[in-house]
Amino acid sequence: DSFFEPINNHITMQTAVAEIWELGSYFFVQLFGPIHSADINAMTLLIGKWFDGGSATGKMKLESTRKAFKDFVGAVALLHKGMKKRKRPKKTTVVSTETKTSSSSKAMRRVVSAGSL
Repeated sequence: DSFFEPINNHITMQTAVAEIWELGSYFFVQLFGPIHSADINAMTLLIGKWFDGGSATGKMKLESTRKAFKDFVGAVALLHKGMKKRKRPKKTTVVSTETKTSSSSKAMRRVVSAGSL
């Protein structure tokens, strides 16, 4: 495909695209969680095969990539905005004390639960 020729002819660009692909795959697995990881892996393998076989341009509408990336950036911005509003969880501590009994040399351990504080 002549569309990818500048990338294919330049080793640094090939490496950069491969790194972005790997980072993007990792990002999607982290974003959608382990429930969807098999679907995401299948999707990335399929698209990877398209690029390796040279048939990616026949399978995708490359003129639509600008809108797709614009929507993707909007989704990431929305997630980022939501993260700023989240409150950090309060840390709860479990207090344990050790006391010795008078009848035994063994230590008795008393644990106070966070719910009783």
